[in-house]
Amino acid sequence: MQKKKPTRKEKVDLQKPLVEVKQAQQKVLQSQSKLKWMLGIFVAAAGFLLYVNTIHFDFTLDDYSVIKENRLTRQGWQAIPQIFKTPYRYGYYFTQDELYRPIPKAIFAAAWAIAPDSATPGHLINVLLYAATGLLLFFTLSKYIKQNLVIPFVASLLFIAHPIHTEVVSSIKSVDEILSLFFVLLTMNFIHSYLQKEKPIHIILALVCFLLSLLSKESGITFFAVVPLAIYFFTDAPAKKNIRVTAMMLIPVAIFLLLRHNILDQGLKTTFAVADNLLMAAHNGADRFATAVLICGIYLKLLFFPHPLIFDRSFNQIPIVTLSDWKFIVSLLAYIAMFAFALFRFKKKDGLSFSILYYLVTISIFSNIVLIIGTSFGERLMYLPSLGFCLAIAFLASKIFFNPDENKSYNVKDFVLKNVKIFSIVGIVFILYAFKTETRNVVWKDNYTLFSNDVKLAPNSTRTHYYFGNLLAKPENLGRKDSLVQQLTLDTAIAELKKSVEIHPVFADPYNQLGVSYYRKKNIDEAFTYYSKALQYNPTNATYHSNMGTLYFEKGDMPGALNAFKKAVELDPNYTEGLANLGSVYGMMKDYDNAIKYLLQCIKTSPDYKQAYYFLSITYGFKGDKQNADFYMNKYKSLGGN
Repeated sequence: MQKKKPTRKEKVDLQKPLVEVKQAQQKVLQSQSKLKWMLGIFVAAAGFLLYVNTIHFDFTLDDYSVIKENRLTRQGWQAIPQIFKTPYRYGYYFTQDELYRPIPKAIFAAAWAIAPDSATPGHLINVLLYAATGLLLFFTLSKYIKQNLVIPFVASLLFIAHPIHTEVVSSIKSVDEILSLFFVLLTMNFIHSYLQKEKPIHIILALVCFLLSLLSKESGITFFAVVPLAIYFFTDAPAKKNIRVTAMMLIPVAIFLLLRHNILDQGLKTTFAVADNLLMAAHNGADRFATAVLICGIYLKLLFFPHPLIFDRSFNQIPIVTLSDWKFIVSLLAYIAMFAFALFRFKKKDGLSFSILYYLVTISIFSNIVLIIGTSFGERLMYLPSLGFCLAIAFLASKIFFNPDENKSYNVKDFVLKNVKIFSIVGIVFILYAFKTETRNVVWKDNYTLFSNDVKLAPNSTRTHYYFGNLLAKPENLGRKDSLVQQLTLDTAIAELKKSVEIHPVFADPYNQLGVSYYRKKNIDEAFTYYSKALQYNPTNATYHSNMGTLYFEKGDMPGALNAFKKAVELDPNYTEGLANLGSVYGMMKDYDNAIKYLLQCIKTSPDYKQAYYFLSITYGFKGDKQNADFYMNKYKSLGGN
């Protein structure tokens, strides 16, 4: 018997349950998406509010070498092509270094073009990027960590509030750290999309973002190891696909290394000064290793208990230790235990195992164990590794307190109430972190606040005393004071600088600044003594030779001044002050052609160096060239000259 076909009404009735199920599923997905956005925005808002007070802070520390006193950065938009062809600090008092970070420096140049000599755009960029990183971090983690939203949310919230990040966000220069993480998070997002959909555009975008991360800061290269770990731990992608993706990441790595090789001076020395990296003071490899492990232990302690935070812990704030020192032994055992646990839980794809491995991989490049770098300690260096710590805390909290019903939460109220134990504890930690962050970031208001505060926290650091003494002796600091206060300030500067050389007797920079301080006190003999000391310990510094030339000039010894300035320019052909001084001496000696030659070279390297225009006007005047004399005098006045 032939079966009767259902009527249209019967077909509609049969499809109703399926439609209702799909509508319900769609509603759930929309609710989950809304919850994610609300949680992500909360993290971003927390990051913004914690650091919004820094927007009107001044330049500090390395902001001077890459922005305020960098003649290339100060050229604004027109500097950007040259920035991609030169090392990171090109345009400062020396022309070569071992860093290639064109993207952050291009941002600095653009900000300078928009608001010359203002730190506000830089601080605003840092705060906004940091907040955006919090949002991106939460969404990235929620893509990879599928079991619940608690882990991504807690990890992101702890990361955004951790006080060890105050240096990164409050110092404009450290946008390189923020950019590097931001771009690798984008990399991981696009890789996740590629694993799901296998669209070529996703892997192309991932590789582009990874290259941008490397061009922001070299430390992004550690994600060449992090990405395959994340794929293994948190996705179902087969090993072959993981290997293929990881292999493709070699493309941006190769491009970056090739660019870096071609742009940096490969003849640079690979050793570093003790003042920069205290490990150079170690008598042997064993002591160097022990001290490096101790420093890694200090980093770990600061992640758990971020106090005190200090911008500089150079020689001899952290003393050199031996293999028998208990602090080294405790640090070593802590790291061995972490690594052993990570390996033990590796096959089970435990989130704690990933967190530890992530931390160890990202700290490796800064540890001075795998390779020696230009610094021994820096809180900013913990920006990437600290995420591993925050993830570990989130995974641990989830193991202890997680409510399985959380996966049924579709709004913020349910999400919080079903995980009230976790959020009670995390809330307390967040408040403590936020309090420490707020009390610490105000110290970064300007160099005076920073140096005067931290010199007390690091009384055995040669660099904290040097930085503070150097700042006190600067003309812009002295110019606002009356004569008596100027002398007292210079006396304080001299005392700080002498403490610096007491700690590290062969540190040339404080000797040079002692010479500067005595010169400003009009004590030429003492100035000569300390400039000579500076040259004794570092005869290749162009600034020291230029300063010595100034003394000869003051004494009326023009041949002596000429030789000193010539040496300065020989050591650094783009040294602005050296070129101006050399041109000035030639002018005094009535060698006007050479005077004009070096003064023109000066304004070529630093178009905004107004004093050179004044000297050019005077020199052309002596030559009887009124047209050029008037032209350069007008240029001088247009730059603010009186």
